[in-house]
Amino acid sequence: MREQHVTVQVVPLDHPPHPLTGVPPLHILRVPAPEIGDQAVLETPGVRVDLIDDPEAVMGHRIRLDAACAAAPGPGTPLPE
Repeated sequence: MREQHVTVQVVPLDHPPHPLTGVPPLHILRVPAPEIGDQAVLETPGVRVDLIDDPEAVMGHRIRLDAACAAAPGPGTPLPE
């Protein structure tokens, strides 16, 4: 399957800290229906999954995710060797 709307950015280990440094893996779930709000999913592997549906909390996670993406090397940047 080919997904044209997916972007993968890799942050090198020696890159400076970003807004998601130290945060468990984060997923933002968006359903294409305006009556269903976004949800944030924080995973602590092997321990638990937190589902967050509070709009203000989800917005805070979206802002941190956007800032981390802006701080990461852009798509097409060669991976470090």
